[in-house]
Amino acid sequence: MKYATFDEYQEAKNEVLSGVKFTESSTVENGAVRKQYGTIENGTFYEVNDGGIVEFWSDKHPNSRYYDGRTKDDIISSLKEKLSVAESEKEKAIQKVIEASVCRYTATEHQGRVFNIYNESKDPYPNQARQAPAHINIESDVIELSEATYMGGDLYIIPMQVYWTETPALLKVVFLIGCGGSGLFYSPALGNTFAEITNNNIRTAYMTFDKKLYYHSGACDCKGVYDLSPQEWRFRD
Repeated sequence: MKYATFDEYQEAKNEVLSGVKFTESSTVENGAVRKQYGTIENGTFYEVNDGGIVEFWSDKHPNSRYYDGRTKDDIISSLKEKLSVAESEKEKAIQKVIEASVCRYTATEHQGRVFNIYNESKDPYPNQARQAPAHINIESDVIELSEATYMGGDLYIIPMQVYWTETPALLKVVFLIGCGGSGLFYSPALGNTFAEITNNNIRTAYMTFDKKLYYHSGACDCKGVYDLSPQEWRFRD
């Protein structure tokens, strides 16, 4: 499509309409005004006015041309409008990317974890032995515990390992003390909640087979009886 001046547009239109009778019809599509001028002698002249830019052609000269009938103020206003739309679309795209990149994880855990019950040994290599002592009357060498149990304040118990003991009614539990405010995290890579391991938060205590952990460290925030049965827990808001 070639650019034409207003005079060239008038000449092309007059070539079809000058000195003859013609009919005129118009429609509006998507904001653009479409007009047709029909004659018997010279065929039809066509034009589409889209916001001041007029495209025109005719049966005599079907190659499309256009002229820009907008004023300087019209052009500036149009450019400002397009810039505003572009900036709005850009902001929406940026916001969409930001929302897509933000990982949202519900801080609720309701699945228990199945722990193997091992024979405790100072040598780490034969630690795979999981045979219950003869005095333990239990069919399974695994036990399901909650992944984290709320202790009070912002503290949680996170079981790590379970061992047989010489006492028929007790199992030994190694666990982490996790702080909900700074030491308990969600890992997208692990797909789970974990506690940061420090020099002070790995503890041991004894648990009965009904999954009640009895623990007293001498510290006011780490004593009592904690039910490690799989249960729902939630970070405090």
